[in-house]
Amino acid sequence: AQFNVQLPIGHGQALLGNVSRPLDLIVGGWQFSGFLHIASGPRFDVYSGVSLLNNGQGNRPNRLCSGKISHPTIQKWFDGSCFVDDQVPETYGNAGINPLHSDGLQQLDSSLMKTLSLSERIKLEVRADLFNTFNHPNFAAPDSTVNDGSTGQVFGTSVDQRRSQFG
Repeated sequence: AQFNVQLPIGHGQALLGNVSRPLDLIVGGWQFSGFLHIASGPRFDVYSGVSLLNNGQGNRPNRLCSGKISHPTIQKWFDGSCFVDDQVPETYGNAGINPLHSDGLQQLDSSLMKTLSLSERIKLEVRADLFNTFNHPNFAAPDSTVNDGSTGQVFGTSVDQRRSQFG
């Protein structure tokens, strides 16, 4: 969702409506805009480190239970004990494709800006942009290789930390 709001501050506005002209040049005429990104987490696959297929392909693990946990953390995003290596030669494991979800996306990118009239034809825009305004961590998919010692652990984020630019 995208939005743009004229802040109600300065001459003729709800806040500081009777402010002097010099102060109005500083506090009045600001706009706030933002772009809110919200999405559910993408699905991810669980992999087996063992392949007895004899065809050069990797194999899928066998799925014993759902693997979903009620309150995932970066130390344990899913229950890795629900997936085991398929040990039967020349057969595929029963785990489906992309059976689990990684972290969703919640991010606000925002801008605070003001246009100054330097003359009738010359205008100057002053702005500050923040990407991932609240520095919210959106986690990447966890390690999903069965029995590799870090199965279910998250080691990164899917978006950058907060970045800012001024101009």
